[in-house]
Amino acid sequence: MKVSGIILDDNEPSTVQPAQLYCWTQFFLGDQSADGRRGAVKPPNPDHGWFPATIGRDSVVVATTKSFATPKKAIDWLLAQERRAIRLRKAHGSR
Repeated sequence: MKVSGIILDDNEPSTVQPAQLYCWTQFFLGDQSADGRRGAVKPPNPDHGWFPATIGRDSVVVATTKSFATPKKAIDWLLAQERRAIRLRKAHGSR
């Protein structure tokens, strides 16, 4: 999927360089961790909503091509996916 000149993978998270998102709005929550801050990015094109993302110093990982009406909803989706992955790892006996 191409969004405002950026190609996002429909099947897996897409890593984008911060410089590529110079005209996108970035919204994030919480403290910086090893892999970045949980957040959302929005292209300038009004046809698209907010994409869940992990925003780091050197890269931005856009988690899905599904967009949301608000950055909060996008972040909630991202956090739910992380919780689901943790539950699956625990169910399979790994950390």
